[in-house]
Amino acid sequence: MKSTHSELRDEHAALQAVVLADKQRLAQHEQQLDVLQAQLNKIVYPILALPLEITTTIFSLCGPQLIRGYYVHYLDVKSGPRRFMQVCRRWRQIALSTPTLWATVYVDLEKPLLEDQFLVHLERSAGIPLNLGICGYPAANPAHDPEGDDEEPGYLPLKHLRPHMEMLPRYSARVRTLEFRMSAASFVEVDDEFLGNSVLEFPILQRLQLPHPSLYDVTTPYNMFARSPRLTHLVGVCGNPQQLTLAWDKLETFEMSTGIGGIPGLGVYQCIELLKAMPNLRKAFLRCTSSEVDAGTMHTHPMLEDLSVHICDPVHILDFLVAPALRKLKVTRWQSKDTVLAINAFVKRSSPPLESLSTIITNPIPSEDLIELFKLTPALTSLEIRQPSRASIDALGTAFAARPALLPKLRRLSLLDIRTIDDGKEPRRKWPLKDLVASIVSALSKRDTPVSLEQLVVSAPSGILMRASFWRTTRKANEPDSSIYDDDKRALRAFRAQGMYVDLSHEIESKLVRVQI
Repeated sequence: MKSTHSELRDEHAALQAVVLADKQRLAQHEQQLDVLQAQLNKIVYPILALPLEITTTIFSLCGPQLIRGYYVHYLDVKSGPRRFMQVCRRWRQIALSTPTLWATVYVDLEKPLLEDQFLVHLERSAGIPLNLGICGYPAANPAHDPEGDDEEPGYLPLKHLRPHMEMLPRYSARVRTLEFRMSAASFVEVDDEFLGNSVLEFPILQRLQLPHPSLYDVTTPYNMFARSPRLTHLVGVCGNPQQLTLAWDKLETFEMSTGIGGIPGLGVYQCIELLKAMPNLRKAFLRCTSSEVDAGTMHTHPMLEDLSVHICDPVHILDFLVAPALRKLKVTRWQSKDTVLAINAFVKRSSPPLESLSTIITNPIPSEDLIELFKLTPALTSLEIRQPSRASIDALGTAFAARPALLPKLRRLSLLDIRTIDDGKEPRRKWPLKDLVASIVSALSKRDTPVSLEQLVVSAPSGILMRASFWRTTRKANEPDSSIYDDDKRALRAFRAQGMYVDLSHEIESKLVRVQI
């Protein structure tokens, strides 16, 4: 035993040095072990070797989003966040630490309300604004006889509609996007019976989507959204602004529907009344049907920049609208021989800085009408023509040949769903690829500066490529031999060599397949 103070201190210091050295060696071994474990994980669990950018993309693309139209109940194991948690421990940690994954919530009204689990879900969203989708369509009642005299309802009531709707006011202050995916009858029941036509607090609500069809023949206005001071985007059918109490003058985007088939449109007069109620509107999608309109009716909307119109009747809203700020116009469904004439009159009356135009031209169109349109739209950068015929493409070439050159800023030309039957030919014949390419190349070559066009997009049904000599005798179903018509595409290659992006595709078995140029 050491007797002096100095000897004890020396022995203590020596032992400390040994312990420190052992700790350093242990730390080195643990570090080496971590490296080996990481290498082993990459072999056993290759998903952990994905770069962070790819993992982030997977989470962003596969997470829940209302706009995709695919709804999974928030407690379902198939929902995005819960499926991520089942992949591995690392992905579970990422999912639990990513609040945005939990901020989009789908509520299936056929599922029971478990509010404690709903609260856990909301806690994982860390207080950020919610995107809420309330979904549920009642099933048909098997006891109902539509031709009988019984009083059985045609549809069974939604099992858990009441508890979910009674819960909505407790969390409405956090909702930024709200979508009702249910029948109009169920929505009326929500507002009248469960909420008692009361006003809810939606202080941060920005986007609201109503059921389809909705708000027809309503005598009592809906007040549910009267306190939504930040609401700027409304999706739904509303024949009269008085039927829905909200700040119409603050709306910037209005979509009459999301394209679901069978949704009726509104008359021209009703569409105009809606536009009058929304003076700050920037973007609109309207479905218009015929209605009696006073010949002197004309509405000027000074703010409208983006207008899509689904026209179901020759009496259309373009004849009664002036939009001097319009930059984008899309006309769908309308198949009248006077399409371009009506657009010309609208553009001449509005004098807008139009940059993008999309329309359907199924009937042969005089080249002078196209020339007049192009003279009225010198700022046009994108032109999309759907269902053009051979005569229409020839007329396009004539318009391109006009001097001085028209559409000097055109960068994108799209010819979509090209009609494959020659106009006025007896017997009717398919339009082969070679003739199609020749017509397009001829039209483009007449431009004074064809190089300024940066993108050409062409699509057509399968018949346009189905010329007998284009097929191998041992081919698979709907598989063309692209090597045979390389010479037909040489001109398009020349445009591509000048820097133009060329996208040529055709339809095979209801799928659009790109043709290699």
